[in-house]
Amino acid sequence: MQTLVEACGERTGLWNQIETLENDFDNRRIRRKDFNRRRRILIQRLGTITNEITTLNKRVSALGTQFREHITRLTQAETEYQATRTEITRLRTQLRRGRLSSNAYKQEKSDRDKTLQRIKAT
Repeated sequence: MQTLVEACGERTGLWNQIETLENDFDNRRIRRKDFNRRRRILIQRLGTITNEITTLNKRVSALGTQFREHITRLTQAETEYQATRTEITRLRTQLRRGRLSSNAYKQEKSDRDKTLQRIKAT
């Protein structure tokens, strides 16, 4: 169970690194080539961790119903986290294309950031 929690924490850390990388790119702190390279590396690592978590979920589920409940809550939180991250990415894209004003973007992103904080507390 501890290994599973650590792997989920690492996956969340990778999502945070991707978010930081995207912010750096948006603020022109890094070049597109560096952004794409680093992002590709992080996404590959994310895929590896996700496969690891899937394997650990199966093993922990076999231990009993108490652990299945924890896994269910953890899975729901991860799914909600990914959906919220996707919404933030969609908002950022709309802002870049001029379909969303910066004030509306800031308001929507603030709401999504609150959701992310609530999920991280889980």
